[in-house]
Amino acid sequence: MLKRAFEGWAWSDANTPRTAGAADYTTYIDDSNSKKIKTAKLGADWSLSTAKARSGTVQYFPQLFRTINDAYNDVITKTGLLGTGAAVGSTTQAKLTSAQLVARGAAGSSLTTTIANAASGLTKDYLLASIAANEATADKTQATADKGRAIAAQTLANNNMKTAKADVSVKAYLYKQQKDAYDAQVVLYTLYNSKKADFATAKTDSDAIATLANKKRDFYQNVLDKANLAQTAARSAYDTANAALAANTSAITAATAAEVVAVSTCKARGYKQAQDTLKAITAKETADAATAATVKTAYDKLVAASRPAAVEAGSPAGADCAYPAAAADGTQAARPKCAAELCCGAANKYLKDGSKLTIETCQALTATSYTYYPQLKAGATVAPATEQWRFSCISGAKNLAATATAALAAAYLMA
Repeated sequence: MLKRAFEGWAWSDANTPRTAGAADYTTYIDDSNSKKIKTAKLGADWSLSTAKARSGTVQYFPQLFRTINDAYNDVITKTGLLGTGAAVGSTTQAKLTSAQLVARGAAGSSLTTTIANAASGLTKDYLLASIAANEATADKTQATADKGRAIAAQTLANNNMKTAKADVSVKAYLYKQQKDAYDAQVVLYTLYNSKKADFATAKTDSDAIATLANKKRDFYQNVLDKANLAQTAARSAYDTANAALAANTSAITAATAAEVVAVSTCKARGYKQAQDTLKAITAKETADAATAATVKTAYDKLVAASRPAAVEAGSPAGADCAYPAAAADGTQAARPKCAAELCCGAANKYLKDGSKLTIETCQALTATSYTYYPQLKAGATVAPATEQWRFSCISGAKNLAATATAALAAAYLMA
């Protein structure tokens, strides 16, 4: 049965599935050792390092098979030991040494109390009972032989009595001989009955041990059945995983091909979109450059009109009236003059940090604000809005200091 199951088993060498045959059975199954699987023959293809190098569920099958193999061999070993009456390892029984197992199997001639005491639990009880049974059997054999000799002696005595009936002394002698032989026979019979009782006790103990051995056999048979079920489930899971792997490989191939097509299509669409965007940006930059040039020309005219050049006789409104830069020798030139109807004043912008920007310019005596043209940014297509700065004259006014101080405080509070 094991051979037929083995030959129908889907085998694998070097990660290549195939079907096992009769040659594999001879290679991997040890018929001379209770048909155990030759684990060492599995070789490097079934090692842990080789299994980890494989992909998918293939890497787990060799280890699963080895686990089932170990369980199978263990069941065979322990079942074999139970069949010979040897103890198996557990919490209540100690396994005998190989020398003790050999002694146990040598027709009972080498089993001693020392060997029995080396065991424990029910195994020890069984071996001691076996020793007692052996001794009882030997005593019984000896008693039977003694009984035969006694019967022979009794027959001889009877024959002698026939030839010595006339001699009373001989008769008495013969009677004594017969009586002694009978007494010896009674002693032997009594001893026989005693040993018979010991044999019955030993047989009871032996039957109890046999019952326990049968329970152990049933337990390990159950373990073997479960291992076989687990093996079947593992094979099913392995086949399912292989099918899923094949399906996934096909799906990956199809997805890869679709990805190549999608990337090619995306690149083509992206290139056209980039070309269209570049054309639009180029057109916009050209239009913006033209618009910026027009805006700059118009804005420069407005700035130039708001800041006319100073005139020595009297500068017009908007002209700069700030002190010129000091000469190299440190002398300071006079302030440029404003026209008679104008004054030289300071236009201030107070910043949030408390600092201020100042432009000194010619404005009307009644002016309180100054229109400032911010600097036009390069490439701007829209002129910036003008700003209104506070303005006050700095010449020709008696209360200039007080006015400037009050204006500074008000501007700071409003900032």
